[in-house]
Amino acid sequence: MTHKKFPVWPKHPERICWGCAKYCPANDLQCGNGSERIQHPLETDGVFWYRQGDWQNLLDDLQLQALGRAPAMRAKPHIRLTVQNHPAADHTDTGRMPACPASAILPK
Repeated sequence: MTHKKFPVWPKHPERICWGCAKYCPANDLQCGNGSERIQHPLETDGVFWYRQGDWQNLLDDLQLQALGRAPAMRAKPHIRLTVQNHPAADHTDTGRMPACPASAILPK
């Protein structure tokens, strides 16, 4: 199931509740989100509402690129950690943990 694309500049944001993905009409709230409609960020923060804050969870990548707010590319870590093998637990040749000898488990 795909989510609805969030409009950046809706024509009449006052007619819709923006509190959930249902986008209910302002006079027929169905989601139980409260008795008031949630305003669109355009109504509260102005025309350039997308310039402040992190809207990556609301806008998709294409919208963010069109607005000049392309998401940061996730870089792969370039750290290589060396693993030192302990001589008693050397199991690199088989890829498995060494078997515990029965003499170590059974009482004498």
